[in-house]
Amino acid sequence: MNYKAALFDLDGTLLDTGEGVLSAAQTVIESEGAAPLGESELRSFVGPPIQKSFAQSFGLDKREADRWAARFRELYSSRYLFEAKIYDGVLETLASLKEHGIALAVATYKRQDYAIRLLKHFGLDKYMSCMFGSDDAGVLTKADIIAKAASSLRVPRDETLMVGDTEHDAQGACQAGISFLGVTYGYGFTGYSKEIGFPCVGMVSRPKDIFGYFA
Repeated sequence: MNYKAALFDLDGTLLDTGEGVLSAAQTVIESEGAAPLGESELRSFVGPPIQKSFAQSFGLDKREADRWAARFRELYSSRYLFEAKIYDGVLETLASLKEHGIALAVATYKRQDYAIRLLKHFGLDKYMSCMFGSDDAGVLTKADIIAKAASSLRVPRDETLMVGDTEHDAQGACQAGISFLGVTYGYGFTGYSKEIGFPCVGMVSRPKDIFGYFA
């Protein structure tokens, strides 16, 4: 394990942002008069592009999904963005990694301006060399975002590890040619599985266990 850089997903990896995301999504669903979703399906909205989640859950075409997503972003940005909390052990882990010379960055599918506001609000920005998120139009893929972050750190990709909580993160890392470490305390993975469909160096159940992959 000679990793010299770590790329972190945001939702479900550094921050538990579920309360704000789900509150905004529920508000949109209610305002559209749609049937409420069960808890497990609603939780799946945390992380992936919101327009895709609306489209899949309610059978919306692109135009309607984009309209719902625009309403979601308006609500989330103005009312719910900071309804989040840092996972226990994240601050200590980031501090230890930085002290040991590991280059750190964020690569998230959350819109970049929201991600930067959150990282600054919770004081996580001071650990990061760079922070990359999705574009407003949702054109960038997760692999694109991961590749941008890796290039910015100027560390070889075979010495870079992506840390995330969903198959979207694993797929993006694989497509970008970067190793992947899963966390099970977030919103996607609930335990170690070799059946996630993408290469994975391991799974950890606590943020502090991430450091072991760089020691």
